[in-house]
Amino acid sequence: MKDKKFWALSLGFFLLFLIAMGIVTLNQPISYLLRARNVTPSPSKSFVMVFPQVAPINTKVKVSVYIRDVNGVSLPNRRVKVSTDVSGVSFMPSDTQTTNEIGMAQFSMVSASNGRVKISAIDMESNTNIINTPSVEFTQ
Repeated sequence: MKDKKFWALSLGFFLLFLIAMGIVTLNQPISYLLRARNVTPSPSKSFVMVFPQVAPINTKVKVSVYIRDVNGVSLPNRRVKVSTDVSGVSFMPSDTQTTNEIGMAQFSMVSASNGRVKISAIDMESNTNIINTPSVEFTQ
């Protein structure tokens, strides 16, 4: 009888040791490992970059949208839609893309008319508008 208790206690301590070593190795508490990962993007930590910001008409402008959560961690596999406040601007390959592993969705933008174009970006899953968006000046 004492041997069974000894083996049961030994097995219990061994399992606790393995769990503790796993937590130390992963450097994350159990609550973080067990928590659901339904993260919404932060409208202020997410941002849009364009290059160049001044371009001739009918020239491709590179638009990169970065989606981040409130801690600044990139969010992959998020659907992003971009639009502008001016008609006659087209996005390639589409106005909706999915972010890659670093939380970036990339577009090309072309305008056939002169003027300043304000870009808007929305995370489609959470319907979050990205606040940090630039504008592009198209010239002749």
